[in-house]
Amino acid sequence: MYQGNISHQGSLTGVSRGEFLAAPGGVIALQYVARVRAGSLSIVVRAPDGLAAWRVVLADDGEDRVTLPVGRGGRYTVLVEGRGVDGSVDVFWEVR
Repeated sequence: MYQGNISHQGSLTGVSRGEFLAAPGGVIALQYVARVRAGSLSIVVRAPDGLAAWRVVLADDGEDRVTLPVGRGGRYTVLVEGRGVDGSVDVFWEVR
């Protein structure tokens, strides 16, 4: 099992990233909590082929838990991108 997180408070313009390996047949469990006072924030899980396996764009506060089946094994990337964001974001993931 692998766990990771990205946390940020204050202003955010740009990208933060985390990477991990996932095996076929596994599961990625992701949870986020975001407080967005200004700007917009996107959270993306990118599959090994470079395509988005999951994405959310927030202009307001939001939180959720998602479970993504791993169809293709390899290196996955979690991207948190802020565009003039004032607020905070916490993203946690676990690979099972």
